[in-house]
Amino acid sequence: MKIVYNSDYGGFSWPYEICQKFGIHGNDYDHDNRTNPDIIAALEEYLSRRHDTDLCVADIPDEATDWMVYDYDGVETIYYVLDGMIYSHR
Repeated sequence: MKIVYNSDYGGFSWPYEICQKFGIHGNDYDHDNRTNPDIIAALEEYLSRRHDTDLCVADIPDEATDWMVYDYDGVETIYYVLDGMIYSHR
């Protein structure tokens, strides 16, 4: 599963182009949007052309039984559970 996260200080913010295309607000960090395959595909295409965002896409195993986003001063880390163990991705 792919999940969008913020990799730098300052907080989560979708690029304007993504907001316009999907009708979401810049700081809408709803989990459903972070894992939406259409939004992720558009963001990955955006990232291939531009580098003016701190958003990244993490790829965690589909077998993960749970996941969460931890935020420290805007920098986010993805934690997920796989086979009873906790892993992180940043």
